Amino acid sequence: MKVTIFFNMNGDGLREKKLAREALSHIPDILTVSGGRHNLEISHISSGKGKGLLRLGEILGIDPSRTMGCGDEENDLDLIKRTAFGVAMGNALPHVKAEADYIAPSNEEDGVAAAIREFMKITG
Repeated sequence: MKVTIFFNMNGDGLREKKLAREALSHIPDILTVSGGRHNLEISHISSGKGKGLLRLGEILGIDPSRTMGCGDEENDLDLIKRTAFGVAMGNALPHVKAEADYIAPSNEEDGVAAAIREFMKITG
């Protein structure tokens, strides 16, 4: 399960987001990440996109060494770090790009599709 809190960026939203994140940081066993400027995602510390993808791969019989994770925001870091090949979009946050094995074109330039074509050898 995940809880997402959205903040109104027209007022004190950034300040409120920072205060909420600080308060949540003192609660053991939860993970708080941002999926964009306007939100915080709260889940159990043992969850994450990367862990979920690897579990799905296990169910489908896909070797972890054949996985690729793509993302652009803080909530994608687990995916980029845990998969065999991490891809950050061209529009990704700098610290997300720093963790990636490859920087693809931006979301607006179909970066995920470009990465799939390049590294998974899918044509079309």
